[in-house]
Amino acid sequence: ILALSGIAALVALMLAAWLGRNISRPIGLLAVAAQRVQSGDYSQPVEVRGRDEIADLANAFGNMQGEISAREERILHQANHDALTGLPNRNLARDRLESALRRSYGGDRCCVVLIMDLDRFKEINDTLGHDFADKVLSEVGVRLRQAVESADFVARLGGDEFMLLLEDVKRSEVMARAKGLLSHLRRPLDLPRTSINLDASVGVALYPDHGTDSETLLRRADIALYEAKSAHLGVAMYQPGRDETHLRRLSLMTDLRQAIDRRELHLRFQPKVDVASSRVAHVEALLRWTHPALGAIGPDEFIPLAEHSGFIHQITRYVLDEALRANAEWRRQGVDLGLAVNLSAMDLMDADLPDYLHDCLQRHGVPAHKLILEVTEGALMRDVEYAIRMLQRLRDGGMRLAIDDFGTGYSSLAQLKRMPVDELKIDKSFVMQLVDGSDDAVIVRSTIELGHNMGLSVIAEGVEDDNAMALLRSYRCDMVQGYLFSPPLEEGELLDWCRKDLQPANLPYAPSLLHPAVVRA
Repeated sequence: ILALSGIAALVALMLAAWLGRNISRPIGLLAVAAQRVQSGDYSQPVEVRGRDEIADLANAFGNMQGEISAREERILHQANHDALTGLPNRNLARDRLESALRRSYGGDRCCVVLIMDLDRFKEINDTLGHDFADKVLSEVGVRLRQAVESADFVARLGGDEFMLLLEDVKRSEVMARAKGLLSHLRRPLDLPRTSINLDASVGVALYPDHGTDSETLLRRADIALYEAKSAHLGVAMYQPGRDETHLRRLSLMTDLRQAIDRRELHLRFQPKVDVASSRVAHVEALLRWTHPALGAIGPDEFIPLAEHSGFIHQITRYVLDEALRANAEWRRQGVDLGLAVNLSAMDLMDADLPDYLHDCLQRHGVPAHKLILEVTEGALMRDVEYAIRMLQRLRDGGMRLAIDDFGTGYSSLAQLKRMPVDELKIDKSFVMQLVDGSDDAVIVRSTIELGHNMGLSVIAEGVEDDNAMALLRSYRCDMVQGYLFSPPLEEGELLDWCRKDLQPANLPYAPSLLHPAVVRA
């Protein structure tokens, strides 16, 4: 009996050991592995050997753990990377910047944050389509990766905005590095059926010079970007003290989107006098904004904001509709005038603009030849070939075209003669201080002769005194505009002005005949 009891005990011990080794231990390993997976740790494989069902279960668990790990990695990558370009996104960019700011940079070395924004991307997207725009963004991502060093960081923040992070850079080399990146990006981009010239603007902020936290550095790089874009600088570094200006711009951009509905935008009209007949030939529509809290906001301030925010198209269409409505009303009152309206560089990229103008002219019953569209020289030079095509479409619609602010851009004679325009408008900076024998006089006279030799009418704006008027008359300038004759007037005031005895056949341009509302700035 004792022997049998001993044998039974031994068998029980052997069975317990076998069960522990082949069942309990693998199950324990699986339980521990399940807890690791539950906590997000997929790094350790489950090691259970054998050919039984538990081993099969362990292998299946290991395969499942690997698949979950791969899926989690994909999800994490998608959460931190841009699907189109493959670049890190804003989330990862902020983490990387925070990490960079925890390092120390001694002596003349610093950490550089660059915000880059493509120029004219909205127009590329609107005119060439989303697929083409996506290819452009992908190519930009490739070029930026190629242009930076291996330790540098490139991210797409969203839209056409990219961030670059350059660590441990000499301050004396920062601007050269930024300009080198821009030069690499500016190479022509050849895509199926078309080729475009890429361009961008770059804002630069330094750590610790311009901020010690990521939010401040990104905001100040963005402030510098706006400066670069609005002044066409290419690259601009943050300048201390610009934060309040930036906050004002952000506030105005928000308010500007509501200004049309709130009827805060209104037009003024300034006469253009024909020198030969001494009569008003045209008027120019000038947009004004009366802010409910800030008062009068000048177009030099709010038009760039409208362009930057993409709201310029709505504003231009509002101006065209209101100006043509006023012109139609004057015609019904017996006052027949040509009407000049300014277009921005972004308006030239609006492929639907010619059709809109055609419909607007028909709606108000104004003949197309009565409308003169003024485009600045600088706007034409941004993309000469596209500008020529757009101008030709507008001219084919019967409208007249003028180059505004002539002399302030960088056009060549070769480019000028290709432009399908009818008028040159000399910038007021050459006219306001016009004195015989001065450099301005040489420029004005040469411009008038150039325009006439090319078969164009020439207008001088900014005429404020009799001496300037006498010189312009002697130079055979075709039309003049300025406070010598009238300030910009409201719609009804202009009608009264035209009806009064201010246009005799020999208008002497004497101060006694100035409009009583003239107030010099």
